[in-house]
Amino acid sequence: MCTYIRGTVRTSQDITASSKTIHTRGDPDSKMVPVLMLLMAALVAADEPMMDLSGPLESDSPSVSVVFCDAGITCPSGTTCCRSPFGVWYCCPFLMGQCCRDGRHCCRHGYRCDSTSTLCLRGWLRLPSSAEPATKAIQKTQSVPFDQALKWQSQTETVHCDGNLYCSTEQFCCKTAAGQWGCCSEMV
Repeated sequence: MCTYIRGTVRTSQDITASSKTIHTRGDPDSKMVPVLMLLMAALVAADEPMMDLSGPLESDSPSVSVVFCDAGITCPSGTTCCRSPFGVWYCCPFLMGQCCRDGRHCCRHGYRCDSTSTLCLRGWLRLPSSAEPATKAIQKTQSVPFDQALKWQSQTETVHCDGNLYCSTEQFCCKTAAGQWGCCSEMV
């Protein structure tokens, strides 16, 4: 990214280098360096489109498109599938997001995760990682109507989701991206 300052085009690296020179000379304009640095940060941040994180990631409409993480795991459209070091899938709230190694955070496209903190880095700009916790991905499993659930082995108990759907005790009830009940694995 380039900036026009005093008749010349400069990059952010030039500005950083010249700010060190100004500070060492004791130039009266040195008071403007912090202001310029803040303006540069605002310009870099403005390059990245903002995503509204106040609403839910999924919609109740049945025509919701999803992102397929693997054969049975999905995330809502507009998110990124990330896999934790333990093999659990989660959904990063950013489109084309950068998944962090900790399996809990992610950064916007164009930023990289700082492995020593929960910050996202882009040049000298440091921003917090995903503003809301990453959601767990939904594993698509076979849901079973109540009459079939009764046919399961007697030692297997069922979990009641609604009037028509029951899941085995190894699973729990969850809502799909389409807003319907389904059975999800505890590992997801």
